[in-house]
Amino acid sequence: MRATTGLLILTTIGVGAPARAQKLSDDDARIAGYTLTLDNVHKAVAASKQIHKLRLADPALNQALLATTEGNLDAQMKALDRVAPVAKAIAGAGLSTRDYSLTMVALSRAWLAAQAAEGPAGAGERAGVSNGQLAFIKQHRAELHKAIDELSALGREDPPS
Repeated sequence: MRATTGLLILTTIGVGAPARAQKLSDDDARIAGYTLTLDNVHKAVAASKQIHKLRLADPALNQALLATTEGNLDAQMKALDRVAPVAKAIAGAGLSTRDYSLTMVALSRAWLAAQAAEGPAGAGERAGVSNGQLAFIKQHRAELHKAIDELSALGREDPPS
């Protein structure tokens, strides 16, 4: 199984969209309440690129990263902090693991919700995504598309797991 660096590394942190008409979990509410900024998106992309380089140099790091996807959002962030090279790469890009995680998850959820809203079915699933996050995607679509393309390209270079 191949793990992708960009959106997949941290979209596994609470990324599953909550079911329609259900009350949001605490994690989902926190993700929906997170304010996306271009600055944090750029820093998260830089951190993801560095993490990707680390993973290419040390395939064992993939296993350590897989262990960061269990539990609630707080448990996952603490686990991420314990993977020293990854935590250092994130800090080196100018983010905390909290902001990196929330940026990556909120970005992926909002991007998918925005794409669904433009599709033939219309609104689509957007539980756990705020109006502000959707507006952010709409306002910065071109720049975010470039960032997501960069993250996706990292995944195409992944080593076998």
